[in-house]
Amino acid sequence: MALDEVAPSTLIISTAIVLFLSWTFTQLWPSIRLHFFLRSFPRSGLDPGLFGLGTAAAKRQFFAQGEKLVEEGYEKYKDQPFVIQTSDLPRIVIPYKYVDETWDWADTKLSHKIALLERFFGPYTGMDAVRFTSTHRDVCKVQLTSNLAPLLPHMKEELDRYLSGRLGEKDPSVNAGTFQLVLEAISHITSRVLLDDVAICRSSTWLDGLLQYPGNVSAVAMALRTRPAYVRPIIYPFLQATKNLRAGMASIQKTVDPIIAQRRADASSEKTKKPLDVLQFVLDADPHAPNEQVVGYIFFLVIAAIHTSTFTATQALYDLCAMPDVQAALREEVEDTLKETGGEWTLAGLRRLRQMDSFLKESHRMNSPGVLNYNRLLRKDISLRDGTVLPAGAMVSMAGAARSKDPALYSSPHEFQAKRFYNTNASNDKERGLFSSTAAGDSWFGHGPQACPGRWYADVQIKLLLATLLVTYDLTFPDGQTKRPDDYKADEKILPDMKQEIVLRRR
Repeated sequence: MALDEVAPSTLIISTAIVLFLSWTFTQLWPSIRLHFFLRSFPRSGLDPGLFGLGTAAAKRQFFAQGEKLVEEGYEKYKDQPFVIQTSDLPRIVIPYKYVDETWDWADTKLSHKIALLERFFGPYTGMDAVRFTSTHRDVCKVQLTSNLAPLLPHMKEELDRYLSGRLGEKDPSVNAGTFQLVLEAISHITSRVLLDDVAICRSSTWLDGLLQYPGNVSAVAMALRTRPAYVRPIIYPFLQATKNLRAGMASIQKTVDPIIAQRRADASSEKTKKPLDVLQFVLDADPHAPNEQVVGYIFFLVIAAIHTSTFTATQALYDLCAMPDVQAALREEVEDTLKETGGEWTLAGLRRLRQMDSFLKESHRMNSPGVLNYNRLLRKDISLRDGTVLPAGAMVSMAGAARSKDPALYSSPHEFQAKRFYNTNASNDKERGLFSSTAAGDSWFGHGPQACPGRWYADVQIKLLLATLLVTYDLTFPDGQTKRPDDYKADEKILPDMKQEIVLRRR
């Protein structure tokens, strides 16, 4: 039969079928290839099976026993990669011997940012604002870090104002929910750093918008993870979590839009002094960015700046309450430093708190913020020196919590030693003892070019909060309690108890 004798409708249908099959193969082949590639690695936990029919059961097992499963894999396969099905994606857990080989890989090969966007559904949660740019990293690493000294008085002012309102100025003793106290204190500090306009940055509308965004993102992500990929675009707009997320983002956008407009209008005037805040840093770094993009940068920074610092500082306060001798030693260090600075809170003074550096690193080691760290997405096949091939599309992690308790790496690993890292300051490796250090294996800030760019800011705000509390209050648990509360553990999360109270007795 000649081609011109074929009915047009038949040609159209045939072409459509070919295009559909071609598109389906193109879309599915990377996933199919990855699935079978992962099966070549040893596994910890339930195997989802050849066709993935056991994936749901494997996810449930990890949610309930994630820490145990990773520890078992770490002990059994310490020097080789192994696969584990987490609650979101299968991960290749790679040994720490690969850090030296992978730490300087570019984002185009092994990406922390893309891993985060994939896990938290960037296109649906507003986090995709940073997908094709490094502006957020540049702002943190350069403008924010280089301006910490002039920003510190603003940070201290907001902290003192919050603590005075929350704890009173003369009350001899106050009981406070630790997590909420720290969360609100960190939020007030960060709010002023983001936007140096006290009328707005102290308003409940603004603060609530900032605080609710990370929780709303997590709620959307959790809802979407339980649905197949092909239905997510359909159901996403109808989720209550989505409606909450959009409402919060719209509220912040409405607040910031006129401020952006005014600052852009003032940019041409040499007489107008630029505000000292992150919003201005972003406008300077990306002057032509749409308003939505500018706010997207800010939201992305909020996730890193508030909740991670809150978890760290809360854990540290529990450790201080459980160890009065350590509390006294750190208080003495802060008081000695303030004497040296004439009572002035300075960046240089905070950086001299080397015992506090060691204490915070040890608190982090003992209370790991998660089961897995060094989370990256492979953007192309990678061949390692030992012949191991890591496939494109795979999520790789390291067993951070298990490693932090490895007796081969740390003496008496289950014993809290406040000066464990302080001793390294006497050696030639002084930087490794800093809380903000990214020394391979000793840091949850990551390692190499993709290490957390806001770690110096986190270091300063956590130290500022703890130091202020130490010189103002004696910190204890309620009467009858001497031990710190157990952490909450589920999925890959390790979180501080969010209901525990502490007693703050004014000195």
